[in-house]
Amino acid sequence: MQKSRFHQIVRFTEETCGHMHKLMRHQESIFDVGHGIRKAWKKRWREWRHFPSSKMHKLAAHYLNLGTTAYNAHNYSDAVRMFRKATDCDNTYARAYAYLGNALYMQNHMTEAISAWQSAIRIAPHSEVAHKAKEKLDTLGRGAGDVVTNLRSQWLNEQEALESKR
Repeated sequence: MQKSRFHQIVRFTEETCGHMHKLMRHQESIFDVGHGIRKAWKKRWREWRHFPSSKMHKLAAHYLNLGTTAYNAHNYSDAVRMFRKATDCDNTYARAYAYLGNALYMQNHMTEAISAWQSAIRIAPHSEVAHKAKEKLDTLGRGAGDVVTNLRSQWLNEQEALESKR
């Protein structure tokens, strides 16, 4: 069973203090103390790196699940809203950015979709999510003419909407 982060920090502090105590009693050299602390840090780092999710990440995962349900029901506007909430809760959640890109793409918001996929790649460059986002960007790159046409029409529509509000 995995211990809480607090207990892991306490354990690391105890190990560090133990090495310092041995140094003061001349039971360890400064080199041995440094080596022991470094070894304890590496061990704790491996544990902390894979530590269960924070509350905000759990909330982001909840929004991701809601967004995925909406996306699968072809309700892309709700999916975008949920995926945005997920990225707001945890801005390091690459999967949320990738799914956001997919939902934006389905709504023909190409520039935002590209930006979301690029965020997913930037956050976790060696992940499966990043690989899929790269594939989507490559696919869009091959159809660059269509993308330019879509971006131009999207921009023109946005300009018309702004002018109609004036």
